[in-house]
Amino acid sequence: MKTIESINAVLNKKNATNGWDVLVAYDSTRVNKILSRQYQKKMADGYYYPPFSHTNTVYGLQFKNIIVGAPKISFENANLDDSAALVRLEFISGDVIRIDADGQVLQWDRISPGNNYAMEIRVELKYGNGSVSEDDEIAIHFDQGTLLDIRGLNKLPNEILAVFRNYLRENAMKYSLGRLKQDETSHQLYPREFIVRTQRHPDASSRAAPYNTDGAVLLFISTNHEGKGSYPTNDQPWVIPHDKSAAMLISDRVLFGPLLAWQFVGQVKDLAWSTPYSPEGRRMLQFTQGYVPTTDVIKGSYRGPGFHGMMWSSDASQNERPARLSMADFQLGKGPDNKTIIGRFSQQTFTDIFTDSLAAEVKPITTVENVPFKRSGTYNARLSLDKDSNIVFNGSANFNLESTHSTWSLVTNSAKEKFIRQATDNLNKGGIFQLGDIKTFYLRNVLFPDRDVLSFSDVALPGDLVMYGEVTESMTSINVTAEKERIAAGQTLRFSASLPDGSVPGGLEWTVNGVGSIDDNGLYRAPALGKIAQAQNIIVTVKNAEGLTGSALITVLSSSLELLTAFITLPETHAPQPFQLHSTVTGTTGAIAWRLESNLEYPGTIDSTGLYTPPPEGRYAEGFNVVMAIATLPSGEEQKAIICLKEKSTQRAFRAEPAFHPRIPANGVAGFSTRSRDFNANLWELFPQVGSLSEPMSIKDGDVTVWSSNFHAPGDCAQARVVLVNMTEKDKPWHGGYGLVELMP
Repeated sequence: MKTIESINAVLNKKNATNGWDVLVAYDSTRVNKILSRQYQKKMADGYYYPPFSHTNTVYGLQFKNIIVGAPKISFENANLDDSAALVRLEFISGDVIRIDADGQVLQWDRISPGNNYAMEIRVELKYGNGSVSEDDEIAIHFDQGTLLDIRGLNKLPNEILAVFRNYLRENAMKYSLGRLKQDETSHQLYPREFIVRTQRHPDASSRAAPYNTDGAVLLFISTNHEGKGSYPTNDQPWVIPHDKSAAMLISDRVLFGPLLAWQFVGQVKDLAWSTPYSPEGRRMLQFTQGYVPTTDVIKGSYRGPGFHGMMWSSDASQNERPARLSMADFQLGKGPDNKTIIGRFSQQTFTDIFTDSLAAEVKPITTVENVPFKRSGTYNARLSLDKDSNIVFNGSANFNLESTHSTWSLVTNSAKEKFIRQATDNLNKGGIFQLGDIKTFYLRNVLFPDRDVLSFSDVALPGDLVMYGEVTESMTSINVTAEKERIAAGQTLRFSASLPDGSVPGGLEWTVNGVGSIDDNGLYRAPALGKIAQAQNIIVTVKNAEGLTGSALITVLSSSLELLTAFITLPETHAPQPFQLHSTVTGTTGAIAWRLESNLEYPGTIDSTGLYTPPPEGRYAEGFNVVMAIATLPSGEEQKAIICLKEKSTQRAFRAEPAFHPRIPANGVAGFSTRSRDFNANLWELFPQVGSLSEPMSIKDGDVTVWSSNFHAPGDCAQARVVLVNMTEKDKPWHGGYGLVELMP
């Protein structure tokens, strides 16, 4: 776990800006929120990927009405050599059907969220040529990415991947992750060039999913101070604490250069400065010339045996002027506590001009003296953030002044004290100062979609100046949150709203774009069980009387219990290879109870995880025989999968036409036929017994007999399911075939 303290400890030893002026980092959680909100807008505008359907008979695969959800970025394969990341476009609904050479169904998977079906695309975070003109955007173009795989389908051949690639190209989508804006006329710190890199979280490999995909987007920025550095290496420090989503670093070269030097221009006259390295390898601000004047002319009298006189600060022509505390060789650097700046004189001696008027008994003498002085003491400034997130330094000097000059040493102490007191007081007039350019920079020049902004709550000075905080919703938006990202039909979900300052707005109006309803208190009610047939994304929006808005995206599943595989055929030649039935449970607790239903003597077995083991070879009954695998929740809700066991001597004598009927509604009719020259398809049965079949009919078509029957869907169907229509020859079960019907609620 990366804390502010542990990150500061690393940054004490290693620079993270790599010679660039600014580093902005924001993590994958925030990136995915940015992507999600853009997805919501595209959905609301009707501008998103259409359903994907495709059939490939060579490889026996059909994809039907695949709906793609919001993109999610992953940094599991990120490295600092480029700006690449992995994006998953999850499939939230649709069907993947495996077919044989005759188009007959071998397996039917009904996709829902949580099944981990997704397009995995390697994308580059595009950022033009890295030169900031009017504005430059960091963007993801999915049509320009590299489709690596379809997760969940075990390394599809290139021929099928090419179809998905064409789908991405034909439906080009762009997502923005932020942009840099040129605004050089408004303030003194603005971006000119930048590069983008992606970084995997250093602890990702040892973390449990989904945190093993964590990482960050890094923007290395050159400003008008021309800090164009090198590319990061593999030992680039991680700079985002576990409880924050963003960090921004200002290089020590810029901080201990123009940003701090500007703060002293008003107090230190004729200031010139440089930024050398300290012995520890850190930048520091060194004044090469300049002075702090006293408020008054410094005058002091002196007296000795037989003489007395007066000294006053002057120019070389003996004209009175305030005294000057030289600030040449004054060095400012970081303190040991990561919160302070400490200033000291590297060379303690300097001279200032004083006129010495000696009233001797013999003859008065007036001379101009370059009086040598020795400076000592420190300047200390403590770093903090004020209530408006401005970087504030509260600093003061405590200097001493000595001189061994023969005459000055005789001057009254009041004059000596006045010199150092007034000079120090004048330096301390700028004791509390803000680095306003930094806040202006990240608010005006580092921009995010939907007017999101950088907001910081902690600041430290381990070397570079580092600010820790968030990419947060702007003051013109409402933050909408929910406890879950997914709920199921028949369930409720409470949404809450807050302003960026954490307060709860009043007078809210809630609306929902999609299925279900929401009340005035933000309580969302999903449709009742049986009212939706597949998972759907919905957008909940809130608005207050001032016109501020916010939204959130959730997925509503058709049932709290869903099985991925609705149907599968297991030939005896493959027995006894087990088959895993995958389940998804949403919004409820308690273990799933699995059981089998069949009239077979040897139906196989199923364990508590849904792992089905077919009967051993030689125990298959003749024909196509059905085993129902049933998963049940403690609430009584259940789902069924059809397992069709094909005995090895059984022939597929009857090829169903069509092989399946998708999306048959209540009271709908689905007709099947089959053609055979040698066999009679005179026995038709349903598994499970849902709906009804008409009596099979036969007609002659030359020397071929065409058998047909109509399936009649029931008047009420609580949830989507698959029904098998089994065709056999009476008393000859080894002559068989089947078709499938997808019933919709």
